[in-house]
Amino acid sequence: MREIKIEVLFKIHNKDFTTSIAKHYTSVDRLMSGADSFDYENNEVIAKRLFTGLTDVNGSEIYSEDIVRTHFYGEEFVDGALVSYDSSLAKFVFNDGDGEQDGFISGAEFGLLEIIGNIHQNPELLERS
Repeated sequence: MREIKIEVLFKIHNKDFTTSIAKHYTSVDRLMSGADSFDYENNEVIAKRLFTGLTDVNGSEIYSEDIVRTHFYGEEFVDGALVSYDSSLAKFVFNDGDGEQDGFISGAEFGLLEIIGNIHQNPELLERS
């Protein structure tokens, strides 16, 4: 059985009055057993993102709400596709914001995706001209 991993994005309030986003990684097993010691009550959690179980062309783990560049036979064909979980299909999918699903995230596609950001830190990557 695969481990269900979660990436938690939270705000850090810096001494220079700016904010930045930090990441905490955990799993459902750690949460259930109480082994996760992250202080959820005293941190401003922005998002909890589910790991797809796959990595991109650079070996980075792909999480829901990541923004990816997709490649087809070495040529880019979608720049800025959003990874999400479709509960009706019980699959991770990606789309480029046109309302149409552009593909499934499966073992066949994992080598064709490259993470270029996520919707929380880089929403401008989804903007269409």
